[in-house]
Amino acid sequence: MQHGLQCEMIHSTAGGNSALAQTHDSDETSTRSGGPEEDLRFGRGFATDVWHALALSAAIGRSAIMRVATAWGPIALARGADGKIFALSDICPHRGAQFSKGRVRVESDGAASVECPYHGWRFDVHGRCRDVPAANPAEISPGSGPAAGISVRRFAAIERHGLVFVWFPQSMPRPGAPASPAPPELAADLLPALCAGPPKLAFDLTFPGHFDHVCAGLLDPAHTPFVHQQWFWRRPGDRRLKTKAYQPSPFGFTMKAHAASANSAIYRIVGKPETEIAFRFPGLRYEHVKAKSVEFVTASFLLPVGPNATRFLQLLWWKGLLPDLLTPFFRYAGARFLAQDRAIIAQQAANFVHETPFLSVGDADAPVRWYAALKKEWGQAQAGQREFVNPVTEQTLSWTT
Repeated sequence: MQHGLQCEMIHSTAGGNSALAQTHDSDETSTRSGGPEEDLRFGRGFATDVWHALALSAAIGRSAIMRVATAWGPIALARGADGKIFALSDICPHRGAQFSKGRVRVESDGAASVECPYHGWRFDVHGRCRDVPAANPAEISPGSGPAAGISVRRFAAIERHGLVFVWFPQSMPRPGAPASPAPPELAADLLPALCAGPPKLAFDLTFPGHFDHVCAGLLDPAHTPFVHQQWFWRRPGDRRLKTKAYQPSPFGFTMKAHAASANSAIYRIVGKPETEIAFRFPGLRYEHVKAKSVEFVTASFLLPVGPNATRFLQLLWWKGLLPDLLTPFFRYAGARFLAQDRAIIAQQAANFVHETPFLSVGDADAPVRWYAALKKEWGQAQAGQREFVNPVTEQTLSWTT
């Protein structure tokens, strides 16, 4: 390759479906077909044994239910009258109705349950059926009940940073079984300390592309001067050589703190800030910006919805009078940025149905190569039942944007 640029072809395949994204409540477990190299190639399948952010905590009030689409099927996020969150499959095993269209109930023992809107079947936080209202008592054998042995799949759920996170295991437990082995605790350092409370601004979109392709766009610095040409960010043709130092971080990598880009207008508004950018597998990227009297964090959470659909949840936290005053601007700029990113991903998706190759060239594409390596290592560690070993090493990259 001329100029010594590193060039690599990352295989990108259409559809992206695999057994990883398929679950059936009638099975005891749902596992992969084939090895991790087949299922977790770039553009195929989805990593499991991971926490994913599914919703804002504030969006689910007491005794409320929310439906969230995922690649593993629809999830009903429910909050009991006691304020505790729980997650079940949003498919009633009786006739396939949606629990999220029903309501939250309180059982005689105080436990929370969801009631199906079709026939009133109720399932508790463990996925166990508590009642089948239409059952004829004369048909019930002594010592048994109409709900005995009936259950629905449950998922471990936790709230952190004003978000609801759900754990998606490699092998989905049979419906009603305990969520065991217990998932690892969600990392305490997932986001900076500034993000301890609910975000101040949120954007929620679905991108028409596979999770890997959307993630690649999230990590790519080279598209900025072309996709995001606008007065508040970058002027056409204003590109400069930049050098960034990277280091491995838990399950990903971090661009070390550095002076923010001088040719990005929005950074000049807040003075001369320093910024640090981190990525954590499978799909969290955040940027932490600090100036003399301003601090803010922009975090992006990706969620696989299907073979060619990815949910993009963008959140902002900040402190300082200036960002408070700039809230309407942040709302406008964030919506515009994401609309531009979504449009370019849609262009890609239209071509990837034709098994389009995915080239990786030079330092600017190194973060995408690292993502592909992280995904491969994740699958191999699962298959070998061993600890994950971060394949990213400390290095310095240069590119022009």
